[in-house]
Amino acid sequence: LQMRQADPDEILRLVAAGEADLGVSTEIDRERPDLVLLPGAAVARSLIMPIGHPLAGKERVTLADIARYPLVGYNPKQRGGQITADTFRKKGLEPKLVVSAIDSDIIKAYVAEGIGISVIPTLALDPEVDRGLRVADVTRLFPRTVLTVSLRRDLYLRRYVPDFIRLVAPKWSYEAIQKAMAASSRQSK
Repeated sequence: LQMRQADPDEILRLVAAGEADLGVSTEIDRERPDLVLLPGAAVARSLIMPIGHPLAGKERVTLADIARYPLVGYNPKQRGGQITADTFRKKGLEPKLVVSAIDSDIIKAYVAEGIGISVIPTLALDPEVDRGLRVADVTRLFPRTVLTVSLRRDLYLRRYVPDFIRLVAPKWSYEAIQKAMAASSRQSK
């Protein structure tokens, strides 16, 4: 197993070109007739902050609350950063982005050092590793996004591939994946 981190558009390109067997990404915003797209779970989002941060004790955090503090976030040129920036912009808010990154672990490290606060996918949190952070669920503040598995229609479906897919999208059994691949193949003809 070899895993590679990339922007969602690059993930789709790698899968379509046969450079990756499958991709896991979010925010696929257009049809891809060359690929089979298997929707998975909705992405939960968490506000992370250092221990002792003023928002750590607040019961219900708002976008306006977040915008008052320095933000460590995803690069605004990539989809995760665009979603955050667009959400603030639509509410007439301008977050104070002090650091932009493409990796959740880098973002968490800066937040732990007190550089700012951040909104990240909840699945990027590890309770054992991230003990130095305070976390608040802010999923309701952002548009709904879904983890999506992408694969080529002509991929030979080895038995371990559905096992891996079910880690991200539990509803997709081997048979359901085969059916989706066959349906996608018929639609493209």
